[in-house]
Amino acid sequence: MYVRKSKKLPDAWWGRFVETAETEAGTVRVQRNVRLGDTRHFTKPIAKRALRDYVDKANNYQPQAMKVQQMGKAAVPFSVFALRWQEEVLIHKKTSTASTVEGHIKNLLIPAFGKLAVGDIDSERVQSFLNRLVGKFSAKTISNVWTTLHIMWNSAVAWKYATGELQVELPRTRKLRMRCYSVEEVRRILAATKGAERMFFWLAAETGMRAGELIALRANDVNFETLSVEVSKAIWGGEEDAPKTEAAWRNICLSSRLCVALKEYLADRTEGYLFQTSTGKFWDSSSVLGRTLNGLLERLQIPKIDPKLLARFVGKDRTIEQATRSEKRHASLGLHSFRHTNATAMDSLGIALSVRKQRIGHSAGTVTELYTHTFTQDERAAAEKLGELFGTGWPETDGGKLISFPNLSQKNEGLAIGDSQALVNQ
Repeated sequence: MYVRKSKKLPDAWWGRFVETAETEAGTVRVQRNVRLGDTRHFTKPIAKRALRDYVDKANNYQPQAMKVQQMGKAAVPFSVFALRWQEEVLIHKKTSTASTVEGHIKNLLIPAFGKLAVGDIDSERVQSFLNRLVGKFSAKTISNVWTTLHIMWNSAVAWKYATGELQVELPRTRKLRMRCYSVEEVRRILAATKGAERMFFWLAAETGMRAGELIALRANDVNFETLSVEVSKAIWGGEEDAPKTEAAWRNICLSSRLCVALKEYLADRTEGYLFQTSTGKFWDSSSVLGRTLNGLLERLQIPKIDPKLLARFVGKDRTIEQATRSEKRHASLGLHSFRHTNATAMDSLGIALSVRKQRIGHSAGTVTELYTHTFTQDERAAAEKLGELFGTGWPETDGGKLISFPNLSQKNEGLAIGDSQALVNQ
Protein backbone atom coordinates (compact mmCIF):
# COMPACT_ATOMS: atom_id res chain seq x y z
CA MET A 1 0.00 0.00 0.00
CA TYR A 2 1.37 3.42 -0.91
CA VAL A 3 0.46 7.11 -1.34
CA ARG A 4 0.27 8.48 -4.87
CA LYS A 5 0.74 12.25 -5.10
CA SER A 6 -0.80 14.42 -7.82
CA LYS A 7 -0.55 18.06 -8.82
CA LYS A 8 -4.15 18.27 -10.01
CA LEU A 9 -5.95 15.70 -7.83
CA PRO A 10 -5.87 15.15 -4.05
CA ASP A 11 -3.18 12.81 -2.74
CA ALA A 12 -4.61 9.32 -2.45
CA TRP A 13 -3.93 5.93 -0.91
CA TRP A 14 -3.44 3.16 -3.47
CA GLY A 15 -3.20 -0.56 -2.87
CA ARG A 16 -1.55 -3.37 -4.84
CA PHE A 17 -2.57 -7.01 -4.69
CA VAL A 18 -2.47 -10.14 -6.82
CA GLU A 19 -5.45 -12.27 -7.78
CA THR A 20 -6.06 -15.38 -9.84
CA ALA A 21 -7.65 -14.95 -13.27
CA GLU A 22 -8.79 -17.50 -15.83
CA THR A 23 -7.59 -16.87 -19.41
CA GLU A 24 -7.51 -18.85 -22.65
CA ALA A 25 -3.93 -19.80 -21.82
CA GLY A 26 -4.97 -21.07 -18.43
CA THR A 27 -4.84 -19.79 -14.88
CA VAL A 28 -2.59 -16.78 -14.34
CA ARG A 29 -1.80 -14.43 -11.47
CA VAL A 30 -2.63 -10.78 -12.23
CA GLN A 31 -1.41 -7.74 -10.31
CA ARG A 32 -4.08 -5.13 -9.53
CA ASN A 33 -3.68 -1.49 -8.48
CA VAL A 34 -6.73 0.13 -6.85
CA ARG A 35 -7.44 3.60 -5.49
CA LEU A 36 -8.54 3.33 -1.84
CA GLY A 37 -9.38 6.94 -0.96
CA ASP A 38 -8.06 10.48 -0.41
CA THR A 39 -5.40 10.92 2.24
CA ARG A 40 -7.38 13.85 3.63
CA HIS A 41 -10.24 11.48 4.50
CA PHE A 42 -8.55 8.08 4.97
CA THR A 43 -5.96 7.33 7.63
CA LYS A 44 -3.53 4.48 6.95
CA PRO A 45 -5.47 1.94 9.08
CA ILE A 46 -8.72 2.80 7.27
CA ALA A 47 -6.96 2.47 3.90
CA LYS A 48 -5.69 -0.95 4.99
CA ARG A 49 -9.22 -2.05 5.82
CA ALA A 50 -10.38 -0.87 2.40
CA LEU A 51 -7.57 -2.86 0.74
CA ARG A 52 -8.53 -5.90 2.81
CA ASP A 53 -12.01 -5.78 1.24
CA TYR A 54 -10.47 -6.06 -2.24
CA VAL A 55 -8.16 -8.91 -1.17
CA ASP A 56 -11.01 -10.82 0.50
CA LYS A 57 -13.13 -10.45 -2.62
CA ALA A 58 -10.29 -11.68 -4.82
CA ASN A 59 -9.84 -14.73 -2.56
CA ASN A 60 -13.59 -15.33 -2.26
CA TYR A 61 -13.18 -14.93 1.49
CA GLN A 62 -16.31 -14.71 3.63
CA PRO A 63 -15.76 -13.59 7.26
CA GLN A 64 -17.06 -15.99 9.85
CA ALA A 65 -18.64 -13.18 11.87
CA MET A 66 -20.45 -10.32 10.18
CA LYS A 67 -19.51 -8.16 13.16
CA VAL A 68 -15.95 -7.92 11.81
CA GLN A 69 -17.17 -6.34 8.58
CA GLN A 70 -19.46 -3.92 10.43
CA MET A 71 -16.64 -2.75 12.67
CA GLY A 72 -14.59 -1.95 9.60
CA LYS A 73 -17.25 0.25 8.07
CA ALA A 74 -18.06 1.83 11.42
CA ALA A 75 -14.54 3.29 11.48
CA VAL A 76 -15.14 5.30 8.29
CA PRO A 77 -15.23 9.08 8.99
CA PHE A 78 -18.65 10.69 8.78
CA SER A 79 -17.32 13.10 6.11
CA VAL A 80 -16.47 10.15 3.85
CA PHE A 81 -19.84 8.51 4.44
CA ALA A 82 -21.62 11.84 3.81
CA LEU A 83 -19.87 12.23 0.45
CA ARG A 84 -20.89 8.72 -0.60
CA TRP A 85 -24.47 9.28 0.63
CA GLN A 86 -24.77 12.42 -1.48
CA GLU A 87 -23.50 10.57 -4.54
CA GLU A 88 -25.83 7.60 -4.09
CA VAL A 89 -28.97 8.96 -2.44
CA LEU A 90 -29.20 12.74 -2.63
CA ILE A 91 -29.03 12.72 -6.44
CA HIS A 92 -32.55 11.27 -6.47
CA LYS A 93 -34.07 14.17 -4.51
CA LYS A 94 -35.70 17.27 -5.97
CA THR A 95 -33.41 20.21 -6.69
CA SER A 96 -34.85 22.35 -3.90
CA THR A 97 -34.61 19.51 -1.38
CA ALA A 98 -31.07 18.59 -2.45
CA SER A 99 -29.89 22.18 -2.10
CA THR A 100 -31.28 22.46 1.43
CA VAL A 101 -29.81 19.12 2.49
CA GLU A 102 -26.41 19.99 1.00
CA GLY A 103 -26.46 23.16 3.09
CA HIS A 104 -27.23 21.17 6.24
CA ILE A 105 -24.38 18.74 5.54
CA LYS A 106 -21.75 21.32 4.54
CA ASN A 107 -22.49 24.04 7.08
CA LEU A 108 -23.61 22.07 10.15
CA LEU A 109 -23.17 18.29 10.05
CA ILE A 110 -19.62 18.09 8.64
CA PRO A 111 -18.23 20.69 11.10
CA ALA A 112 -19.88 18.82 13.97
CA PHE A 113 -19.29 15.16 13.01
CA GLY A 114 -16.99 15.15 9.97
CA LYS A 115 -13.87 13.80 11.70
CA LEU A 116 -15.78 11.30 13.85
CA ALA A 117 -16.11 7.68 12.82
CA VAL A 118 -19.70 6.88 11.91
CA GLY A 119 -19.75 4.25 14.64
CA ASP A 120 -18.82 6.84 17.27
CA ILE A 121 -21.91 8.96 16.60
CA ASP A 122 -24.59 8.27 19.18
CA SER A 123 -27.76 9.83 20.58
CA GLU A 124 -25.85 11.79 23.24
CA ARG A 125 -23.59 13.51 20.69
CA VAL A 126 -26.52 14.31 18.42
CA GLN A 127 -28.58 15.70 21.30
CA SER A 128 -25.74 18.02 22.32
CA PHE A 129 -25.33 19.13 18.71
CA LEU A 130 -29.04 20.02 18.38
CA ASN A 131 -29.01 21.87 21.70
CA ARG A 132 -26.17 24.08 20.44
CA LEU A 133 -28.31 25.20 17.50
CA VAL A 134 -30.95 26.77 19.77
CA GLY A 135 -30.82 30.55 19.60
CA LYS A 136 -28.94 30.46 16.30
CA PHE A 137 -31.64 28.91 14.13
CA SER A 138 -35.42 28.67 14.15
CA ALA A 139 -37.24 25.65 15.55
CA LYS A 140 -38.22 24.63 12.03
CA THR A 141 -34.61 24.77 10.80
CA ILE A 142 -33.41 22.67 13.74
CA SER A 143 -36.14 20.15 12.99
CA ASN A 144 -35.11 20.07 9.32
CA VAL A 145 -31.44 19.50 10.22
CA TRP A 146 -32.45 16.60 12.46
CA THR A 147 -34.55 15.17 9.63
CA THR A 148 -31.54 15.30 7.30
CA LEU A 149 -29.31 13.55 9.82
CA HIS A 150 -31.98 10.96 10.58
CA ILE A 151 -32.42 10.09 6.90
CA MET A 152 -28.63 9.75 6.52
CA TRP A 153 -28.50 7.58 9.63
CA ASN A 154 -31.11 5.22 8.20
CA SER A 155 -28.87 4.74 5.16
CA ALA A 156 -25.84 4.22 7.42
CA VAL A 157 -27.68 1.45 9.26
CA ALA A 158 -28.87 -0.15 6.00
CA TRP A 159 -25.33 -0.05 4.58
CA LYS A 160 -23.82 -1.53 7.77
CA TYR A 161 -21.90 1.59 8.75
CA ALA A 162 -23.84 1.86 12.00
CA THR A 163 -26.30 0.01 14.20
CA GLY A 164 -29.18 1.07 16.41
CA GLU A 165 -31.45 4.10 16.42
CA LEU A 166 -30.77 7.72 17.26
CA GLN A 167 -33.23 9.00 19.86
CA VAL A 168 -33.31 12.70 20.66
CA GLU A 169 -35.63 15.36 22.02
CA LEU A 170 -35.94 18.35 19.73
CA PRO A 171 -35.25 21.55 21.67
CA ARG A 172 -38.38 23.49 22.50
CA THR A 173 -38.22 27.00 21.11
CA ARG A 174 -40.71 29.79 20.76
CA LYS A 175 -42.64 29.70 17.50
CA LEU A 176 -42.80 33.08 15.81
CA ARG A 177 -45.85 34.46 14.05
CA MET A 178 -45.07 35.37 10.47
CA ARG A 179 -45.89 38.93 9.52
CA CYS A 180 -48.33 39.35 6.63
CA TYR A 181 -49.88 42.14 4.59
CA SER A 182 -53.14 43.74 5.64
CA VAL A 183 -55.97 43.91 3.08
CA GLU A 184 -55.38 47.65 2.75
CA GLU A 185 -51.70 47.07 1.96
CA VAL A 186 -52.55 44.47 -0.69
CA ARG A 187 -55.01 46.88 -2.29
CA ARG A 188 -52.42 49.64 -2.34
CA ILE A 189 -49.91 47.29 -3.98
CA LEU A 190 -52.40 46.24 -6.67
CA ALA A 191 -53.46 49.82 -7.30
CA ALA A 192 -49.83 50.94 -7.69
CA THR A 193 -48.95 48.25 -10.25
CA LYS A 194 -50.20 47.26 -13.68
CA GLY A 195 -49.83 44.56 -16.29
CA ALA A 196 -47.84 41.46 -15.35
CA GLU A 197 -46.80 42.80 -11.94
CA ARG A 198 -50.41 43.43 -10.89
CA MET A 199 -51.47 39.96 -12.08
CA PHE A 200 -48.56 38.35 -10.21
CA PHE A 201 -49.32 40.01 -6.87
CA TRP A 202 -53.09 39.55 -7.29
CA LEU A 203 -52.66 35.84 -7.93
CA ALA A 204 -50.29 35.58 -4.95
CA ALA A 205 -52.80 37.23 -2.61
CA GLU A 206 -55.93 35.45 -3.87
CA THR A 207 -54.50 31.93 -4.29
CA GLY A 208 -51.67 31.79 -1.75
CA MET A 209 -49.41 30.04 -4.25
CA ARG A 210 -45.72 29.73 -3.50
CA ALA A 211 -43.36 31.95 -5.50
CA GLY A 212 -41.92 28.96 -7.35
CA GLU A 213 -45.41 27.83 -8.33
CA LEU A 214 -46.33 31.30 -9.60
CA ILE A 215 -43.32 31.73 -11.87
CA ALA A 216 -43.77 28.20 -13.25
CA LEU A 217 -47.35 28.87 -14.43
CA ARG A 218 -47.94 28.74 -18.17
CA ALA A 219 -50.60 30.63 -20.03
CA ASN A 220 -52.59 27.46 -20.72
CA ASP A 221 -52.68 26.60 -17.00
CA VAL A 222 -55.43 29.19 -16.62
CA ASN A 223 -58.85 27.77 -17.55
CA PHE A 224 -61.31 30.56 -18.29
CA GLU A 225 -64.19 28.11 -18.72
CA THR A 226 -63.96 26.74 -15.18
CA LEU A 227 -62.41 29.96 -13.77
CA SER A 228 -59.45 28.09 -12.31
CA VAL A 229 -55.69 27.65 -12.47
CA GLU A 230 -53.78 24.35 -12.41
CA VAL A 231 -50.68 24.02 -10.23
CA SER A 232 -48.58 21.13 -11.54
CA LYS A 233 -44.99 22.39 -11.41
CA ALA A 234 -42.63 24.73 -9.61
CA ILE A 235 -39.34 26.43 -10.39
CA TRP A 236 -36.51 26.52 -7.90
CA GLY A 237 -32.90 27.48 -8.51
CA GLY A 238 -33.64 28.07 -12.19
CA GLU A 239 -34.91 24.52 -12.74
CA GLU A 240 -38.49 23.37 -13.33
CA ASP A 241 -39.64 20.49 -11.16
CA ALA A 242 -42.73 19.02 -9.54
CA PRO A 243 -44.48 21.02 -6.79
CA LYS A 244 -43.13 20.87 -3.26
CA THR A 245 -45.46 18.10 -2.06
CA GLU A 246 -48.06 15.75 -3.52
CA ALA A 247 -50.80 17.90 -2.01
CA ALA A 248 -49.39 20.90 -3.87
CA TRP A 249 -50.67 19.40 -7.14
CA ARG A 250 -54.02 21.16 -7.24
CA ASN A 251 -56.57 23.18 -9.14
CA ILE A 252 -57.52 26.49 -7.55
CA CYS A 253 -60.75 28.38 -8.18
CA LEU A 254 -60.23 31.96 -9.30
CA SER A 255 -62.64 34.84 -8.78
CA SER A 256 -64.48 36.16 -11.81
CA ARG A 257 -62.81 39.55 -11.24
CA LEU A 258 -59.32 38.07 -11.40
CA CYS A 259 -60.18 35.97 -14.47
CA VAL A 260 -61.42 39.05 -16.34
CA ALA A 261 -58.15 40.83 -15.54
CA LEU A 262 -56.07 37.78 -16.53
CA LYS A 263 -57.89 37.43 -19.85
CA GLU A 264 -57.21 41.07 -20.65
CA TYR A 265 -53.56 40.65 -19.64
CA LEU A 266 -53.01 37.55 -21.81
CA ALA A 267 -54.76 39.07 -24.85
CA ASP A 268 -55.45 35.65 -26.45
CA ARG A 269 -51.90 34.37 -25.74
CA THR A 270 -52.09 30.63 -24.99
CA GLU A 271 -48.42 29.61 -25.01
CA GLY A 272 -45.35 30.36 -22.96
CA TYR A 273 -45.04 31.22 -19.30
CA LEU A 274 -47.79 33.29 -17.73
CA PHE A 275 -45.09 35.64 -16.45
CA GLN A 276 -42.18 35.79 -18.85
CA THR A 277 -39.38 38.07 -19.97
CA SER A 278 -39.07 39.61 -23.42
CA THR A 279 -37.07 36.53 -24.48
CA GLY A 280 -39.77 34.13 -23.27
CA LYS A 281 -37.91 33.00 -20.15
CA PHE A 282 -39.70 32.60 -16.83
CA TRP A 283 -39.35 35.29 -14.19
CA ASP A 284 -36.69 35.07 -11.51
CA SER A 285 -38.41 35.17 -8.12
CA SER A 286 -35.40 36.85 -6.51
CA SER A 287 -35.64 39.66 -9.07
CA VAL A 288 -39.36 40.04 -8.42
CA LEU A 289 -38.60 40.43 -4.72
CA GLY A 290 -35.41 42.45 -4.92
CA ARG A 291 -36.15 44.82 -7.80
CA THR A 292 -39.93 45.03 -7.85
CA LEU A 293 -41.60 44.28 -4.54
CA ASN A 294 -39.02 45.85 -2.23
CA GLY A 295 -38.96 49.02 -4.32
CA LEU A 296 -42.75 49.09 -4.39
CA LEU A 297 -42.97 48.78 -0.60
CA GLU A 298 -40.53 51.66 -0.25
CA ARG A 299 -42.53 53.90 -2.60
CA LEU A 300 -45.77 53.07 -0.79
CA GLN A 301 -44.07 53.65 2.58
CA ILE A 302 -44.97 50.16 3.77
CA PRO A 303 -42.14 49.15 6.18
CA LYS A 304 -40.16 46.14 5.00
CA ILE A 305 -39.36 45.21 8.61
CA ASP A 306 -41.70 45.98 11.49
CA PRO A 307 -39.37 47.22 14.29
CA LYS A 308 -42.06 46.85 16.99
CA LEU A 309 -42.70 43.23 16.03
CA LEU A 310 -38.96 42.52 15.90
CA ALA A 311 -38.53 44.10 19.34
CA ARG A 312 -41.16 41.70 20.71
CA PHE A 313 -39.29 38.78 19.14
CA VAL A 314 -35.91 39.63 20.71
CA GLY A 315 -37.38 40.47 24.13
CA LYS A 316 -35.71 42.49 26.88
CA ASP A 317 -32.41 40.63 27.01
CA ARG A 318 -31.27 41.49 23.47
CA THR A 319 -31.27 44.45 21.12
CA ILE A 320 -32.81 44.52 17.64
CA GLU A 321 -29.29 44.37 16.19
CA GLN A 322 -28.86 40.99 17.92
CA ALA A 323 -31.96 39.48 16.31
CA THR A 324 -31.43 36.17 14.53
CA ARG A 325 -31.95 35.78 10.81
CA SER A 326 -35.11 33.81 11.50
CA GLU A 327 -36.53 36.58 13.70
CA LYS A 328 -35.78 39.21 11.06
CA ARG A 329 -37.41 37.08 8.38
CA HIS A 330 -40.58 36.62 10.43
CA ALA A 331 -40.82 40.38 11.03
CA SER A 332 -40.33 41.19 7.34
CA LEU A 333 -42.62 41.39 4.33
CA GLY A 334 -41.81 39.50 1.14
CA LEU A 335 -43.29 37.23 -1.51
CA HIS A 336 -44.06 34.47 1.00
CA SER A 337 -46.00 36.99 3.08
CA PHE A 338 -48.77 36.89 0.46
CA ARG A 339 -49.26 33.22 1.32
CA HIS A 340 -49.76 34.07 4.99
CA THR A 341 -52.05 36.92 3.98
CA ASN A 342 -54.17 34.51 1.95
CA ALA A 343 -54.48 32.00 4.80
CA THR A 344 -55.36 34.76 7.27
CA ALA A 345 -57.90 36.27 4.88
CA MET A 346 -59.64 32.92 4.38
CA ASP A 347 -59.74 32.46 8.14
CA SER A 348 -61.27 35.91 8.67
CA LEU A 349 -63.87 35.26 5.95
CA GLY A 350 -65.01 32.08 7.69
CA ILE A 351 -64.03 29.77 4.81
CA ALA A 352 -64.15 26.09 5.77
CA LEU A 353 -60.82 24.57 6.85
CA SER A 354 -61.08 21.80 4.23
CA VAL A 355 -61.40 24.40 1.47
CA ARG A 356 -58.54 26.44 2.89
CA LYS A 357 -56.25 23.39 2.96
CA GLN A 358 -57.12 22.45 -0.62
CA ARG A 359 -56.52 25.95 -1.95
CA ILE A 360 -53.23 26.47 -0.16
CA GLY A 361 -51.95 23.02 -1.11
CA HIS A 362 -51.91 21.04 2.14
CA SER A 363 -54.98 18.89 1.62
CA ALA A 364 -54.91 15.11 1.36
CA GLY A 365 -55.56 13.41 -1.93
CA THR A 366 -53.76 12.00 -4.93
CA VAL A 367 -52.65 13.52 -8.20
CA THR A 368 -55.35 11.51 -9.98
CA GLU A 369 -58.05 13.07 -7.85
CA LEU A 370 -56.75 16.52 -8.72
CA TYR A 371 -56.98 15.86 -12.44
CA THR A 372 -60.60 14.74 -12.11
CA HIS A 373 -61.50 17.53 -9.71
CA THR A 374 -64.86 19.28 -9.80
CA PHE A 375 -65.21 22.43 -7.74
CA THR A 376 -67.72 22.49 -4.91
CA GLN A 377 -69.97 25.44 -4.19
CA ASP A 378 -67.85 26.20 -1.12
CA GLU A 379 -64.70 26.49 -3.22
CA ARG A 380 -66.37 28.72 -5.77
CA ALA A 381 -67.81 30.90 -3.00
CA ALA A 382 -64.36 31.15 -1.38
CA ALA A 383 -62.79 32.34 -4.64
CA GLU A 384 -65.46 35.03 -5.12
CA LYS A 385 -65.08 36.22 -1.52
CA LEU A 386 -61.33 36.58 -1.96
CA GLY A 387 -61.83 38.30 -5.31
CA GLU A 388 -64.13 40.84 -3.72
CA LEU A 389 -61.80 41.32 -0.75
CA PHE A 390 -58.66 42.01 -2.78
CA GLY A 391 -60.14 43.09 -6.12
CA THR A 392 -62.25 45.99 -4.92
CA GLY A 393 -61.71 49.14 -2.90
CA TRP A 394 -58.42 50.08 -4.54
CA PRO A 395 -57.37 53.64 -3.54
CA GLU A 396 -57.46 55.01 -7.11
CA THR A 397 -60.89 53.61 -7.93
CA ASP A 398 -62.85 53.59 -4.70
CA GLY A 399 -62.80 56.36 -2.14
CA GLY A 400 -64.91 54.45 0.34
CA LYS A 401 -63.81 52.96 3.62
CA LEU A 402 -61.29 50.14 3.23
CA ILE A 403 -62.13 46.77 4.77
CA SER A 404 -59.26 45.24 6.69
CA PHE A 405 -58.45 42.40 9.03
CA PRO A 406 -55.85 42.81 11.81
CA ASN A 407 -52.26 42.67 10.61
CA LEU A 408 -50.30 40.04 12.53
CA SER A 409 -47.54 42.60 13.03
CA GLN A 410 -49.98 45.02 14.67
CA LYS A 411 -52.25 42.84 16.82
CA ASN A 412 -51.86 39.76 18.95
CA GLU A 413 -55.50 39.35 19.81
CA GLY A 414 -58.85 39.49 18.06
CA LEU A 415 -58.10 36.93 15.31
CA ALA A 416 -57.76 33.18 15.61
CA ILE A 417 -54.68 32.45 13.54
CA GLY A 418 -53.83 28.94 14.68
CA ASP A 419 -55.21 27.23 11.60
CA SER A 420 -53.87 29.80 9.15
CA GLN A 421 -50.38 29.68 10.70
CA ALA A 422 -50.30 25.89 10.47
CA LEU A 423 -51.35 26.01 6.82
CA VAL A 424 -48.51 28.21 5.64
CA ASN A 425 -45.63 26.81 7.67
CA GLN A 426 -44.79 24.36 4.88
